[in-house]
Amino acid sequence: MQRHFIYWMLPTIAVGAMIAAYFSGIDALREIVAPRINREFGLLENLQLVLIAIIIWGAVHGLRRAQTGPEKALFVVIAVVSVFVFLEEMDYGLHFYEYLTGNRGPEIRNFHNENHHLSLINKVAGVIIAVFYIALPLLGPYSNNRIIRYFTPPRLIVVTALCAFAARSVAHYLEDAGYYPHGPLDGNIAEFREFFTYYMTMLYVLGLAKVLRQ
Repeated sequence: MQRHFIYWMLPTIAVGAMIAAYFSGIDALREIVAPRINREFGLLENLQLVLIAIIIWGAVHGLRRAQTGPEKALFVVIAVVSVFVFLEEMDYGLHFYEYLTGNRGPEIRNFHNENHHLSLINKVAGVIIAVFYIALPLLGPYSNNRIIRYFTPPRLIVVTALCAFAARSVAHYLEDAGYYPHGPLDGNIAEFREFFTYYMTMLYVLGLAKVLRQ
């Protein structure tokens, strides 16, 4: 139980440290989290990519272990969606192209960061966390439906989900208070909550794939 609690709390420690570094006023620490040249080269963005890559690996592992058609279909969907999200998060490698060639890439770099999509995606992500990672683990174990119980995350995920909302609120407060005006995460401060979302999804998928005991 103690070991499980620790790995559910790891994102809070990691994100808390990155928020502290980003708003510290120390340029060297800020550049580690999100460089001014391009935030895609920063620790925050690249740790997200690591988490998504593990989700993809977990889905492939789950597909190999799956015994039924629906289980196989589930892990195929998880893998395909995760590959798409991975490519979206890394802007399809455009920042590497720009850095190596010195040429400016297209203005539209991905789907999820376009202004008319970003606000909607952030709202949907908040609802998913509230319903799937807070309500379901608290209510799911009492259901008589085996499908609901199958998809119910472990209860400790609730702690991580609440920490995600708290970290996002702290980051927004510090941004609004002017601790890092016009920083590389300006308008994208929800990246800190995204780290939580990917981390929770990683542990959840690894649990479904029987990689982790939860």
